[in-house]
Amino acid sequence: MKLFIAEKPSVAKDIAKALGGNFQKKDGYLESADNI
Repeated sequence: MKLFIAEKPSVAKDIAKALGGNFQKKDGYLESADNI
């Protein structure tokens, strides 16, 4: 599992989009099977 930290929500969304996969929005973070 890999952890990516972004200071802004918009940056986190861009990272999730670039990584691909099925990200779920949790309480203040995005999570997929392999990434947080």
